[in-house]
This record gives sequence, structure tokens and C-alpha cells, in this order.
Amino acid sequence: PCGAHSTKSGAMGVSWLLFLQAALLQHVCADDKNQVLDMYRALKKPSDGKEDNRVSNNNLADVMGVLRYIHQEIIVEHSVQPPDRNARKYDIDAIAHYKMQVRNPNKLVNDPSRIPPGFGYFGAFDYGVSTNPAHTKDIESLGDFVGAQQQIEPSINYSSPWYWFSVTGDCPNLPWKCIRGTKHADCPQQPPPTVPSTCLDVGCAGKLDDSARKCQYEDGNESTWSDCCQHYSGDGGGGVVRGGLCEKGKKPNGEHGCVYNYDDLAENDFIDLDELVGIKDMECDGGNRKCKNWNDWRKNCYGDEFKWKFVCTDCFPGGQWHVTKERTDYCVEYDIDPRCAAAPDLCKDERCLALAEKEIGLPFWRGRCEVEANQRRGEAIIKAVQGAPVSDHRLVVKNSAGNPPCAPPGVTNACTPNVNGGPFCTRSFGGAGVCASCYIPGTADAFHDPSLPMCPLTVLSETGNKEAIKPGTTCKSESPLDLCCLYKLPGFNCAASDDVSASTFMTTYAQQSTSRMVEFLKQWISENQADLTDEDKLTDAAYWLWGTQPPKDPVLAWELAQESLKSSTFITWPTPIPTPEPGPSPSPSPSPAPVPTPAPSQEPTPEPAHEGGKGAFPGFAVVLVIILPLACVFWYRRRALRREEARRSYVEETSDNFT
Repeated sequence: PCGAHSTKSGAMGVSWLLFLQAALLQHVCADDKNQVLDMYRALKKPSDGKEDNRVSNNNLADVMGVLRYIHQEIIVEHSVQPPDRNARKYDIDAIAHYKMQVRNPNKLVNDPSRIPPGFGYFGAFDYGVSTNPAHTKDIESLGDFVGAQQQIEPSINYSSPWYWFSVTGDCPNLPWKCIRGTKHADCPQQPPPTVPSTCLDVGCAGKLDDSARKCQYEDGNESTWSDCCQHYSGDGGGGVVRGGLCEKGKKPNGEHGCVYNYDDLAENDFIDLDELVGIKDMECDGGNRKCKNWNDWRKNCYGDEFKWKFVCTDCFPGGQWHVTKERTDYCVEYDIDPRCAAAPDLCKDERCLALAEKEIGLPFWRGRCEVEANQRRGEAIIKAVQGAPVSDHRLVVKNSAGNPPCAPPGVTNACTPNVNGGPFCTRSFGGAGVCASCYIPGTADAFHDPSLPMCPLTVLSETGNKEAIKPGTTCKSESPLDLCCLYKLPGFNCAASDDVSASTFMTTYAQQSTSRMVEFLKQWISENQADLTDEDKLTDAAYWLWGTQPPKDPVLAWELAQESLKSSTFITWPTPIPTPEPGPSPSPSPSPAPVPTPAPSQEPTPEPAHEGGKGAFPGFAVVLVIILPLACVFWYRRRALRREEARRSYVEETSDNFT
């Protein structure tokens, strides 16, 4: 246990063993509540690849959070002006990756009600100003801290939650520089793009103004909000709030002025947005060269494929919302139908989902409401950070290990599970590495809140989770279709099967291995008497048929997987035996004259046939023999052609998934 230790005074010295033990104990005790997280921020890359100012009084996000910010706030063409601009909104051209060390104050770390555990309230910052009153109040009472907020919203579609973060800095209630207003008419600065709410009309003093640092912000005194810096109160009391960024090289300790830190950013910590989305691989100037950057591509792109945008002149409350797609003389990175953009629940909005074309622009950005498309974008960012492709769908950078357990022994918090399979916590959601709540499906005692995301299948291998399992937690069955046995709860294994079925698909899925999925799919191809023509494409398809979490409906997932494979271009199927083309119908031959049959002895001579009936039966038989088979052949061929046309139509509609 972490605690005080001593040696006998007057001794000649401490043995090396005791010395090392003490040093190790000190290291562990200092770090047992420290977390190492991956945070990201969209920005304009410094010209020399070095930060002008270390990040503070600002917001960051995990992988999915920074993608959502760019997707919704930065690149939507119809909402950004002017059309002849030379850069993206706010000049953003890069994503910065921060390997952030976080150690919040004990009052936060030890508070079991905090979600996610160990973090304070999130505070949105505008021009260096905290605009969330609850966040500002917490700073005053708790001191500096890193805030976090879980995001689950229908404006973008992910399979798990994602996170935004806030990091406090010096004098967090005032802007970087003064803002002109009625109380600050002498401020020489131009107003920032976004004026903080507390500075509207009246203006604000700047953080470094002498007058602001000599007076004290008071929560109940509105006249001080725009003039004076916030001061610490409570246990640490006194002095202007310094901010949570530690001195360079110092580990966070949870005290005033030191709750987070990171190494100075280097060139490889900046992800070039133009490279990420594929702009630098595209052709400019009539196809004679590669495009240099966003502005070059926008003005000099080769071809007309991306010269479109959505236009709406009556998209406002009470308007007709008449949207058109119009040509431009420049290339557009991304646009979304204004009817979709205005829908708060975009990915569930029936009007938006019914549109035949709701997004235009680069392939990288299309599919905002598609889980797989968003996952692909997230993995592209991790590939850029790691310098190697992601092979396991996990968005946490691989060297982010060694964090403390989400459910520490003896502590009951939002990550302490019950016998019903939850809530457990995982650090794999979103890409930052924070503790996020989830549940194990299919337990004998069903989890009470299925709105939570299902845990990743490897959740019990994360630090402390297996030890946190509550005695009595059991699966309701050993069927893979009930999902629980896939998590390998102690004493529970899935029933074995070697057939090609939804159950075997799920046991293969749970192995989290593309090579195993390829083997399973090859068995399925063989049993369907089909031929594999491109193993690389099969391997890519196999990778996207499994994920970190199980599907909610395993049977449906397997059915959809089979449909996608059947419509792929890398599997050929048995061709039906062709039916011969019918030849020309023979001309009917005249019926032969009937051969008279001698009358048997003692039998009366038959009467002559009625008029028109002579030879009728033999002629009808000939018609049946010749015409009926031809009619059957014609009917069969028409039926086969109709089925082939239906199959081709289905292939054309679904082939994009696996080509």
C-alpha cells in the first residue's frame, strides 16, 4: 500500500534493495491516479511545426470528437462564407495529437458520482473564456482540473460514445485580449470571431491586463465578471487562478497549477488534413501535377466531379426549404443538404434519410450517418499518428497502456458492475482512453439499461475488470447468439460448432481476428460452390465484418454479411446451364390419309365420320407433340431471363459495399 515509510536513524545507510523499493513505491504512489490519454485538436499548423503557445483555456476531443467538429462546424460548404475564401474555416489545416498526462485534484478523483470517473465538469471555451457557469464555479472551489463530457447525439452515427475535454488556464473567465464594449471602449483590439457571452455589449478586460489581475471575480457580483480575474478559494485559497498546465517535465500532482501536462509537440504530432482526406493525391491544373493544398485544389482541381454545392434561399423557420444542387466553378470538400444540416436528430430524421442524395464532396467525408464510414475515418487518424494501419479497430494509440483500473478495488463508482452484467467500464471508446460505461449483454439477470453501449468483447482483459466481476454474474445460455458467452465470463464458454451458421459466425467474430474470419468465409464460399477470385479483397471485407463490440442482432448481422458477399466482385457463382435457343417452328405437315382398317368378320361396318371430323384426333395429337414442348421451352426461358434481370438489378444496387 502507498503510505509513509522510514528507516532506522543512525544506520550506516539504506541497502540498495530498500532504496530501490522506496523509489519504486514513491513512483507508484505518485502515479496511481495519473492517467495518460490521447487528445486531439483541429487547428492551423504552426509554420515551424512548433506550438506558439502551449494549450490551456481550451477544448480538445478524442478521435471521434475532433472528426465530428470538423464534419459539422468547419467544412459544410453551404454554411461557410465567402465562397472565394482561401482556407477552411478558422484556417484549419491540421489535427494535433496530444499525449496528455492527467491527474485531477483528489476531490474529483475520489468522487464516485463523477462521470467519467476522475474528471470534472466540461467547460466550453470561447476565445479563452470558460462559458459554462458550473465549470467556472468548480474552478473556484476545486482549483484547476481537466473536464470531460460524454457525447451521444444523433447528428452523427458512431457505435460508442465520444468525448470532449476542457483544460483550464490562467484567469479562465477573461479573454486572451481585451474586447471592446461599453465598459471597455478604449480596447484597441478587433473583436474575435466568436465573442464570449460574458463580453457581449459590455466588452471584457484581457487576462494579462494589470487592472484585471488586481481585482477579484465574484460569482454573485456581475459587475466583476468582465473586469476581474478569477481567484482560488477553498483549500488552496488565494491568488489568481494559474491554470492546470504543469511546468515542462513535471508530472501532474493534482494541486493548483499542475493537473495536466504533455511533451512539446513535434512535427509528427500534426496530422496534415489535406493528406488525410486525399487532396494531395488529387490532380490540379488539367492533370499535370498533384495539388499542393486545400486552396490549390479548390481553385485548380482537375475535372468537374466535385464542383457542386447545395443551395437554399428559403431554409428558415416558416420557409419552403426548397433545396437545389448547383454547379460551382471551384471544388467543394464537403456539403450536406441544408434540410439534413438543420435537423437536430440528423441520423434519425425521416425527411433527411429519404433523400436520394444528401451529401456531396470528397469520398473521405461522405457517410456521416454510417457507422463503418465514421470508423474508417477514425482509423485513418490513428494510422497517421502511429505510422501503421489499425488492425484491430481500436482507436486508442497502442502505447497508451498502464492506466489505473476504472473500478479500483474497494471503490464503488460508475464502473462497479452488478450481477446483471454492468456497468463495466472500458477505455477503448472514442479513442482518448477515458473510462466509459458499458454492459455485457445476455446475462441471466438482464442489464436494466440497454441504452448504454455494449462493452467491447475484450472488456474483461482491461485492467481491473475481471477482478471487479460481482459473484453470481452468469450467462443465460452458452449460445453465441445470446452474446454473453462470447465475453468469456469465468466458467462460461460458447457451445462449439463447426457448421457455417450465424452461431459460428459469432464465435469467429469474437476471436477478433481477420485471418480467422477469412478462413470462415472461405468455408462459406466453398459450401456455396462458388470461387474466390481476389483474396486481398476478401481479407478487406473480412476485416469490416467484425468489430470490437458484438452486433445487437447476430442473425441479422450474418444475413447482411452474406448479402454483401453475394453482391461482391471477388466471388464468382455457379452459372446455370444455358437453355438452347429455340429453333424456328416447323411448318405443319399435312395429315396423312387414314389407313382403312379391315372390318372384322361378323362386325358391322362403321358409319362414316361426321363432316369435319375425319382425321381430327390424329391432327390434334401432332399439334400437342410439336407445339406444347416449344411453348414450355419459351416459358422456361422467359422465367430464367426475368430471374437473371432481378439478380443483376440487386447486384448493381448493393455492389458498392465490397468493390
